Amino acid sequence: MKNINWRILSNHIILLLGVLFMSLPVWVAFSSSTHTAETILREGLQFWPGPTFIETYREAMFEAGGVMKSVLGITMLKNSLILGIGFAVGKVIISMLAAYAIVYFRFRLATPLFWIIFLTLLLPLEVRIIPSYEIVAGLGLLDTNFGLIVPLIASATGTFFFRQFFKSIPEIIRSCSIGRCYSMAIFYRYAHSIIKNNDSSHFDHYVCCWVEPISLATNYDNKRRKLHTRNRH
Repeated sequence: MKNINWRILSNHIILLLGVLFMSLPVWVAFSSSTHTAETILREGLQFWPGPTFIETYREAMFEAGGVMKSVLGITMLKNSLILGIGFAVGKVIISMLAAYAIVYFRFRLATPLFWIIFLTLLLPLEVRIIPSYEIVAGLGLLDTNFGLIVPLIASATGTFFFRQFFKSIPEIIRSCSIGRCYSMAIFYRYAHSIIKNNDSSHFDHYVCCWVEPISLATNYDNKRRKLHTRNRH
């Protein structure tokens, strides 16, 4: 019988304890949601699931709620899905193309342009709200999902991550240039095939702030819809 590697065992125990610690609030929130409001008010948060799971979630998903009694939980989930996928896909595509150009295209201002992009991280969200509203209004995209997604798909963080990854494979251009591939052909055939596993990790990274999308919805029903979507996150 092989000797037990106590160092590996202790590492796994610590990691498992960390997983349990991080998962515990989610479990308590879920378990408490299966109890009645009276039970929560009387006894506090619950660790074990209660008897009202089906009734509670049916009411939350399919019965109108909110101040005006016109918001469905299933609609909020749909809005979250549309905006979340739109943000993630847009950010990955824009960040990947920008990083590819900065790393592999030879032009003098590549490095200064990258640092200008990176410095946008220093701008607080409030600075962008009015300019974003003006641009979206000028394009006639107010109160649309597309108008809510587009202002947020530019990502300095994503550009930085993809730039660092592309810099780790500098021979790709030289190798492909031997076969006389064009720049975008290289990107689609080689660079993206190498980075596609990295895309999925960045896809999970883009959990965006919902304050700006709310500001781009002028219709009261749309604002309420976005606000409820934000509250669910």
